[in-house]
Amino acid sequence: MSVAKRKDANTNEIMDAVLESGWKYIDTHDYGKGFPDCIAYKTIDKLPISVMIEIKSATGNLTKAEKVFHAKNEGLVYICRSGNDVKKILNDTEKMLRGDNG
Repeated sequence: MSVAKRKDANTNEIMDAVLESGWKYIDTHDYGKGFPDCIAYKTIDKLPISVMIEIKSATGNLTKAEKVFHAKNEGLVYICRSGNDVKKILNDTEKMLRGDNG
């Protein structure tokens, strides 16, 4: 089984959205074995936070390995198809951690 894989066409859009949201970006697309494509991270109220992101196109589906990873790590990885998806997830994460429910 090959470890490296190709980047999705919308990877740059996702990366830009992470950075525009004030988070940092780690490219992990070539880790393979179902591991998510990237990690967004930020320190919020002195707490380091990481969000794993699986990048998919508008019609892309999870591979078998990705499905296994998601099942074993439920709630720790998000599927994002656009920059808007990323911005919403990161904004919602930050609001929740800061206790802003509205």
